[in-house]
Amino acid sequence: MPPETSYSISDNLLRRRTMSMPAMLCMLLALLLQQAWLSTAQTAEVAPVGWRLCNSDEQLVQCGAIPLTRRYRVHRRDCCRLYRPGRFPQTTQAVVAAASVQQASVASTIPRSDLTTDYLTQPNYYLGQTGCPAVLTANTPTFTTGTSYSNFVITGTPIPNLTKAVIQRVKSSIIAGTSLPTDVLNYYNSIRKVNTVNGVSFNHPGAGTGAAELALMRYRVNTSAPVQSAARDSLITGTGVKPKTYVTAAGTWSTPADCPATGYYGPLPMGSVQVRYGGTDATGVICASNYPSTAPPTSCGHISFVELDGQMSYKMALAYHATGDTRYSDQVINIVTTWCNTNTRWGYHYENGPLEAGWGVAAMARALELVRQRAPAGLIQKFTTWVMGPPYTGNIIYNMEYYINLTIAQNRPNQFGNWHTTLGETYMAVGVLSDNINTYNKGVSIFNTVISKYLRWGKDPYAAGRVLGECSETLRDMYHTQFGLGGLAQMAAIAWDQDDASLYTSNNSAIASMMETHARLTNAWLNSKSIAMLPQNCVYYDSSTFPKPPTGTTWKFDIDTQLWRAYKTIDGSYAGVDLTDGKKYLLGFGFLPTGWCVCDRATRHAEVGPGVIAVKNRSCCQHRA
Repeated sequence: MPPETSYSISDNLLRRRTMSMPAMLCMLLALLLQQAWLSTAQTAEVAPVGWRLCNSDEQLVQCGAIPLTRRYRVHRRDCCRLYRPGRFPQTTQAVVAAASVQQASVASTIPRSDLTTDYLTQPNYYLGQTGCPAVLTANTPTFTTGTSYSNFVITGTPIPNLTKAVIQRVKSSIIAGTSLPTDVLNYYNSIRKVNTVNGVSFNHPGAGTGAAELALMRYRVNTSAPVQSAARDSLITGTGVKPKTYVTAAGTWSTPADCPATGYYGPLPMGSVQVRYGGTDATGVICASNYPSTAPPTSCGHISFVELDGQMSYKMALAYHATGDTRYSDQVINIVTTWCNTNTRWGYHYENGPLEAGWGVAAMARALELVRQRAPAGLIQKFTTWVMGPPYTGNIIYNMEYYINLTIAQNRPNQFGNWHTTLGETYMAVGVLSDNINTYNKGVSIFNTVISKYLRWGKDPYAAGRVLGECSETLRDMYHTQFGLGGLAQMAAIAWDQDDASLYTSNNSAIASMMETHARLTNAWLNSKSIAMLPQNCVYYDSSTFPKPPTGTTWKFDIDTQLWRAYKTIDGSYAGVDLTDGKKYLLGFGFLPTGWCVCDRATRHAEVGPGVIAVKNRSCCQHRA
């Protein structure tokens, strides 16, 4: 049985109000008409199960942000059906099992002293000595497992304040030294370039992976270093990569785990991309003619731009440096060029359009940056113009600017999250690619705003009941939190490539505290969902024990208040009731953004047993737990 529920009820729902008789009659008539309309509308549009019964862990993660208003009811129903719990097909289970075995084999056969001793030793920064950098403090939580929950203390670690001059001096001394192999130095010098525009210099390549990292990676691959060889196999052949699988009415389809030098069926450009909440297409969207026939037909915008061409372009750019095979760089150039030449409209700017743009554009910008020496004349300018404007209603930059400007205008509490980190990374990556300091600095500005507000928890006046390192989406779910934290880390990596460490050390090294806290929450899940490893009052979400909402309502996490609030299922309005049982529910740990499976909304489901869904004689997905 669900535990006893604690509610807080808004005072305004308890106040008596006076109303004239004519006004009361008008209201009653309006309610009767509304109820009559709802009964017919629900009969025509809403299946017996769907948007109302949407309370599994993954349904709340993927569909919880879709408004409960009548306008989005069918869309919410479709999303909830898409992420309904089920079971993998046997063929997919076999692939996942094989990938797990491959991962375990790599982990057991390749020694990783860097993860056990090397990087766990505090370096000697020679702090306080003459000529050494000033001292900063990195505040991070240190956890101690207790009987029923974990305690933590805040530890302040002294770190150096690395200015641009210091970073450049250290990097130069390493390159000029005698310890690096000749092959590393030769490749580094062959790909590194510094462009100076209007007195501002940019290092290339420098959008998250720099020349030194690429040169050392290539050398270790060529000399069969175990870690890099295993990583190359994962990149090129997909070894050990668990698939993201969709089961649709047309069959089973997975995003490619490999990175082929030839044979990739993309690019898949679309003249118009119009994406709704949850990643589904708006009505009337036309998929590319070569879009896979068994892929979800209602999500071709998201899948084509983000999961296929966006992801593949970056993988191929890395593969080019790992192998030296120019067929990879040629495919990157083809993907980017084809999208620039084909796409002219983007949206919905008021739904998922900005996020989809950020995901795909950031990946393509970073990919093009990696192969910029092989890019034909004018391609970088073509790509930059396609992305950055000038803005008009319905293009990419309009979507991005709309969302940023909207959140500034709304000024809601706790509004900064994973969308902002995605867009901030996009501005920085495009800024580096195009040598545009204004575009780059816009991304840095977004970072500075997000890091101070998104990660303010655990500090006064936001310390009560929170752990340093939590973000505004921690209590929403780990799935979206990982997007937010990943975006921040990638922005800091881009800045480091430009000899700037200030993003890593911003706000007392807030990135370090966020990594520590969320690693603890994730490791507790991996350790048989250990409650003893969790901070006090944290529990993993379970739909069978989660408190039931008041009759006629459903729970929805509210970012503004950081509370689960009850909303009326009839019209999506706030019911005046909050969940105040003192628990911090943790969602989304069992299906993080790689290696998970969904069922397309076009598929028809039939319940054949507890937790098992039949799909035209096929089994649907078993989400990892």
